Amino acid sequence: MDKKRSGIHFGWFVALMCFLIQGAAFGIVTNTRGLFFNYMCQDMGVQLGVLTRCYLFSAFFTVIGIPAASKLIPKVNLRLFLSFFGVLLSVCMFMYGFCTKVYHVYALACVQGLCSAFLVCMTTNLMINNWFIKSKGLVLAICGAASSVFGAFFSIITSKMIAAHGWRYSFRILGIIVFFVIVPATSAFAVFKPQLMGLHPYGWSEAVEAVEKHTAGAAERLQGVSRKEAVRSVPFVFLLIGTITANLMAQVAQMFPGYGESIGMGKAAAYLTTIAMVTSLVYKLGLGEMSDITGVRKAMAAACTVGCIGGLILVLFGGTAGWGAYLGCGLVPTPMAVTLILVPLWNMELFGQKDYPALMSYLQITAYISASFGVTLMGTIIDLGGYAAFRVTCLVLLVILFLSSELSFFFRKRMKTAE
Repeated sequence: MDKKRSGIHFGWFVALMCFLIQGAAFGIVTNTRGLFFNYMCQDMGVQLGVLTRCYLFSAFFTVIGIPAASKLIPKVNLRLFLSFFGVLLSVCMFMYGFCTKVYHVYALACVQGLCSAFLVCMTTNLMINNWFIKSKGLVLAICGAASSVFGAFFSIITSKMIAAHGWRYSFRILGIIVFFVIVPATSAFAVFKPQLMGLHPYGWSEAVEAVEKHTAGAAERLQGVSRKEAVRSVPFVFLLIGTITANLMAQVAQMFPGYGESIGMGKAAAYLTTIAMVTSLVYKLGLGEMSDITGVRKAMAAACTVGCIGGLILVLFGGTAGWGAYLGCGLVPTPMAVTLILVPLWNMELFGQKDYPALMSYLQITAYISASFGVTLMGTIIDLGGYAAFRVTCLVLLVILFLSSELSFFFRKRMKTAE
């Protein structure tokens, strides 16, 4: 294999592909979906709660597909494989424009959920892990930021398009856009690992030097712990707890408008979600870069500390409209960055490369199940105890996330000492 070739390393084109997939699948397909609901409910004669059950169908089929995706992605012709699911995802988006019954929406949501399992959930984590040694955290952060970038842009475009041409036409146009964003990229750049092209991962020389100099733990990080040993270990239990906790809060920004109205902010309450989206984008990029420079443990500690400060501000000063609400809602959403950026790196730091795909599939299943119940959990807490209970819950969950992170690294260190 060639150590390097002239020009841009092919890994960056792989990263571009992952960025476009994340942007289309999350930023366009998922983040614009809510803009259509009121119009669809009026045309189909159903209530919003009935229509939004499509999220449950989508999440269910995603969870079913993840184990198969983790096994198939390393084995198949990835260009054809990902392009097929890119086409299927865009066709589903296009076909929403022809739905006349709510069960049509449910059926398309099932297919979309399956596409997400194969196209999104495992692809970015596995391929970035294969193609990058250096700057892995930053690359994952950039790919994760795609959902925010695409979502912000296409939410504006889609709103104007619906107002001008109707929701059915808008779905069809978005379906075509999704096709041209995903399929050319997957057709050109979907190569599972650099060895298939006679290349080394980006940053390979630094890894080799670390092994040659016998840097503490370097060989273990490159080899890793077996799946059987990992899932029976105490650190994996805390990794699961942290993944569940972070994903329960992944959609916390959806609750901010209602919270803002409850403390008398009126129309300004909508800005709380905007602030959360902007800060989450900053967190993704900042924590990804920080994990490369200082390590995953310190990045996790920083994320949890910032989130806990935000939760404490909400508890102490968030009962009235003012600076406490704005600052707290800006600081609290660190779990949104943890779920996308730090969980894959956290898994890698604890258990290494050996069975990374298998362990990541367990975490992704856990993540999707937890996230699907997160909004329901928050809504139930608000119904029972009001928004005061909601603010306390945010702080408690962030403290649990911090403790699970620190305990996972503490017990992993004890495992190494015993070995």
